[in-house]
Amino acid sequence: MILVVGATGQLGSAVVRKLALEDLPVRAFVRPDSRYDHLTRFDGVEVVYGDLRDPTSVERALDGVSAVVATATAVLPRPGDSLARVDDAGYRSLVDAAERAGVDRFVFVSLPPSPLDDRLAHLGYKRRTERRLRESDLNYTVVRTAPLMEMWLALVGSSVPLRGAQSPTLRRSSRALRLYRGLTGSLVERRGIALVPGSVDTRHAFVAVDDVATFLVRCLDHPLATRATLHFGGPEAVSWDDVTETFGRVLDRPVRAVSIPDLALRVGGLLAGRVSKPTATLLSLNRYAASTDTEPTDPESADAVEAIVDWRLTTVERFLRDRAALPGATRSRLGRQPDLGTGAS
Repeated sequence: MILVVGATGQLGSAVVRKLALEDLPVRAFVRPDSRYDHLTRFDGVEVVYGDLRDPTSVERALDGVSAVVATATAVLPRPGDSLARVDDAGYRSLVDAAERAGVDRFVFVSLPPSPLDDRLAHLGYKRRTERRLRESDLNYTVVRTAPLMEMWLALVGSSVPLRGAQSPTLRRSSRALRLYRGLTGSLVERRGIALVPGSVDTRHAFVAVDDVATFLVRCLDHPLATRATLHFGGPEAVSWDDVTETFGRVLDRPVRAVSIPDLALRVGGLLAGRVSKPTATLLSLNRYAASTDTEPTDPESADAVEAIVDWRLTTVERFLRDRAALPGATRSRLGRQPDLGTGAS
């Protein structure tokens, strides 16, 4: 039995779907008040109620489990969530309980290192969980993912990346985030403006949720993923300028990147922290994205990632064209169909 923690989230839902389609026994760990009907559409999916903040429910969910895929996070919190209770204490109880239960494989979703690791809480908690796994007896895999297309290509001010998305994170989180999305959610389509964190030259290997979910499932039984930390991103690193050029081709209109300076993100986070923790966390996420480049993989992970990935990864252009073509997508007519790269030089 494979337990998916964070099963109602965008990435967790994709993992549940892939496991079910491969006829693997899967147990979805969900809160009783969450929306999980979409998980029960697949044969063989067992739903168990619980909460990472409740150690007893965690132990109960692990009964008979041989593997865990953990995607849960409170980085974009819902009411009652906090990073400390979920990403720190919750994961501590999950790792400890998994050891006691004799779990064989534990796959944990993390983020690549950043100069801000010691200054941003969500990064600190990720590193703490990584350390706990390394110090445990579990056959763990830490998967440090590059920025997700469904999230970051939408956060710049576009509704296109959310078209057809199952349980999109940006529609499930706090009131502050929903307000922000209400104000900026279609700037790219309406005004040709993309609000990007930091320099427009910052490069990221944006990766599709579906590709990450496939990679996590592959890691469950791949020998090169055992007790390993793997960096996993999309097929190429592209700058924000490249991204806006791609938006422009897909939407057949000019799109330009407008930089939000790190100073504005830092000051905004300090002020927001006094009145709205979710807003402060959102700004810290943007500071993280502005602080470092991400690559498709790193030298330490390259051999393992190459061996695990046996499918064609989704490019930014392919992703945006597929989403823009869905019914109801906000767009002008689609531009010509060039080579489906990302527009990177």
